[in-house]
Amino acid sequence: MNMDKVIRPAKGCSSSEASTYEFRVKEMLDASWSEWFDGFTIAYTQDKETILTGHVIDQAALYGLLAKIRDLGLTLIAINKLEKEVQDEH
Repeated sequence: MNMDKVIRPAKGCSSSEASTYEFRVKEMLDASWSEWFDGFTIAYTQDKETILTGHVIDQAALYGLLAKIRDLGLTLIAINKLEKEVQDEH
């Protein structure tokens, strides 16, 4: 294993900066799941899909949310990291 390679965040990207993410799942989740998903807001599409939107503090938290989606047996359709302008609106 080559230990000489160092992986660094992309230029202008801070690994310690929280980001807002949007998770889209096929199933409809009741709004009461918001607390279990770390206070994420829950919205619905016309196709009866659920959109979970909220702040993720780091990669470990992101993987934790993905594990929750997996553990519930939900069908993950998409994950989007929202741009700064969109984050400010939430």
